[in-house]
Amino acid sequence: MRLPNASALVAAIAFGFCAISMLSSGDLHFDSASFAREISMRWRGILFFSTIFAFGGWWTARTWQKFWRYGRSKWERAVYDSGVRGYGFIMAVSLIFIISWLGWTADAGALFGPMMSLGTLAGIFFGVPVGLHLGYIWGSGFAVIANAEHDKKLEIGEPPCSP
Repeated sequence: MRLPNASALVAAIAFGFCAISMLSSGDLHFDSASFAREISMRWRGILFFSTIFAFGGWWTARTWQKFWRYGRSKWERAVYDSGVRGYGFIMAVSLIFIISWLGWTADAGALFGPMMSLGTLAGIFFGVPVGLHLGYIWGSGFAVIANAEHDKKLEIGEPPCSP
């Protein structure tokens, strides 16, 4: 996620996963005439939802690059280490499992059915940034309670990769 073009790469991966998942669901047969007819009927929906998932992939990579860091000051340790890397990560993983479980129940218990697959993708590409943002908010509140001073001079430049 620290690559310079990670946002575009993750957006393209999200677009592809969504398109493949939508194409593989339903009664789609892969002979040339049937496949071309199905694509011509479904292309608007595939493009629409894949674009939404591409935005979610871009948002996930941008959030990860911005928030996934180790703190240097007392405020940064409270916000990034405890908030984002602690609470936010647990929240992101929980959202992935909850949304996947909801998709699994919608598929009547079919493991990795179409709704569970799309739910897992939605959990990854939308649950991770939401969870990390919630961790940032939680960590910021914790830093205020702990009276940690926010020194904006320490946050200039690239975030540190290791403690």
